[in-house]
Amino acid sequence: MNSSFYNTIVDSKNNKDFFGWASGSIYLIGQIVQLLYCYKSKNSFNIPYLKLILFMLSNLLMIGYGYFDNSNSIYIMFTCILVFNVFLLSQKIYYSNYYTKSMYYSLR
Repeated sequence: MNSSFYNTIVDSKNNKDFFGWASGSIYLIGQIVQLLYCYKSKNSFNIPYLKLILFMLSNLLMIGYGYFDNSNSIYIMFTCILVFNVFLLSQKIYYSNYYTKSMYYSLR
């Protein structure tokens, strides 16, 4: 591999930031879509608690990595993603408890 290619394209700080912002943005858009879908359908039964908890743990580790690596793109994007994961977990808890009871009472 040509070392000048690697130094200018792959190892550039600007490119690392671009890939950090791009990947974080794509993931954040996916989380927003999931959040809006759960809000509109009032249903989050197909999202496991373990998955949400593992996502939040992963986000916390990535936030720590972004902080210690001085990567603003990773730090900021994964902080936003963590906030949306907390909202999604809150929706899951609320819809699991509230709508299950109201569906049961409507069948009586």
